[in-house]
Amino acid sequence: MKKLWRLYNDNLKRHPIRTKTVMTVCIGALADFGAQYCTYLGRKLRDSSNTEKYNEKNRELSNASMKQSQLSLHSEYLQKNDRFTIDWTRQQGMWAYGALFQAPFGHWWYNFLDTQCKRRIPQAWRVTFKVVVDQIVNATVSNTVYLTFVPWVEGRADYEWARRKLRLDLLPTLLVDCFFWLGSIGIYVLDIKSFTLFYSQARMHVF
Repeated sequence: MKKLWRLYNDNLKRHPIRTKTVMTVCIGALADFGAQYCTYLGRKLRDSSNTEKYNEKNRELSNASMKQSQLSLHSEYLQKNDRFTIDWTRQQGMWAYGALFQAPFGHWWYNFLDTQCKRRIPQAWRVTFKVVVDQIVNATVSNTVYLTFVPWVEGRADYEWARRKLRLDLLPTLLVDCFFWLGSIGIYVLDIKSFTLFYSQARMHVF
């Protein structure tokens, strides 16, 4: 682990944007894989519950052959949908989001924010200032891009869809984001070179 951390920091010094891009894409891919698998487990539990209800309902059928036929078809459907498969289109959306937006924007934004804090804000107020400004600027921009760009890459978003998505989901997402970062305020005291790594992990948990 120490060797990996040393390797990460060495590459961060020599190639900061490229290193942050690779790191962000990897974290985003793992986070999305976990989200897809959790969705699969939830659907599997729901299907299992529906199967019990379906079987109970079919016990009331008087025609034994009809009952057997319907149960067989239902069982075949569940078997076809029982295997976990990765949605690679969604994965590609996460890769693109991390590589084209989150890594380069995060690199610029947090260096800019850190520089402005050191120049203009008293040390006692720097963490508070970072949290507030980060939520106003970065959270709004990042969530807007995420909620519209990733579905667009997946091929399921047009202008009207994106506008409705933002109207319905942007404010609740910002509220969750705000409460999460208030609970993780300690991350803002990290060195700026290490901040993006931990920030990317935390933001993917929020998404």
